[in-house]
Amino acid sequence: KDEREKFKKTLYEFANKLKENQSLDSDKKIVIFVDELDRCRPTFAIELLESIKHFFSIDSYVFVLAIDKNQLGSSLKTLYGNEMDCDGYLRRFIDFNYNIALPNLDNFISLLYHTMGFEGLFERSYLSSSQQKFFIEMLKGYCNGFDLSLRDVEQLFFQLKIVIPQIDFASLLNLYTIPLLIVLRIKHFRIYQNLIEKKSDTSEVIKIIKENKVIQTMFDQHPYESLHIRVEEYLKIITVSSIKDRNELMSRYQQGIRSDSINYPLEVFDGIDNLVKFAYDNKILNQIKDIIEFSSR
Repeated sequence: KDEREKFKKTLYEFANKLKENQSLDSDKKIVIFVDELDRCRPTFAIELLESIKHFFSIDSYVFVLAIDKNQLGSSLKTLYGNEMDCDGYLRRFIDFNYNIALPNLDNFISLLYHTMGFEGLFERSYLSSSQQKFFIEMLKGYCNGFDLSLRDVEQLFFQLKIVIPQIDFASLLNLYTIPLLIVLRIKHFRIYQNLIEKKSDTSEVIKIIKENKVIQTMFDQHPYESLHIRVEEYLKIITVSSIKDRNELMSRYQQGIRSDSINYPLEVFDGIDNLVKFAYDNKILNQIKDIIEFSSR
């Protein structure tokens, strides 16, 4: 107890000397920020809170704790049981609570797009400004539709920065599907893995897309001329792995063009045979898988 009092006295004297040396007003505070406490080991987080309370309850010192209270509450319950009154416990240590509003996700995406130099990555003769515009709108649709956190969005952009220079965007085959595959890896790893390992067909991914109103709205707002081919059709193309798959896919397109001109407009699937052949000959899915997995390490 004596040592604790000596420690507090030393802190108090340090604050006063600091104010004198810097010619600061006596009411100025030393502010100490503790970030991401909720990400620490539960026992460590609780011990730190208790240390702050017992050793730093001194005039002139203010602690600002950046925490996810729900996450920290879960940590408390792992230590003290599910009946733990987390809010009551935390009030012992925290005097004031401030909730910080979530940032605008679209603005954050636009910021990353510019600061990470994505315009330069897309300065290629076959990528028009309208296609680049759709690409960033599509990223916003995926990030909002899959409810990505800011950390998830940042991870997506870091991976795209690695992936894009290494992928051949012939006929725009990969431009729209690679972001979707990376997002799937982040949010639905099992579905992603089943797809790239060909343990399942594209139906699970297509179901996610069709049931997601945000993503559907994003695609509905863009004409086929911008999209060229719907993402679900791209997924079917890039997963072609045998002559049989290739022939069946071509047959389905040909029948669709003849019998369903609304869902299979000729201009959308113009040159589809070349895309299917390109995907099959170059094993597109394997290329994408290898590069995405490399960028995730």
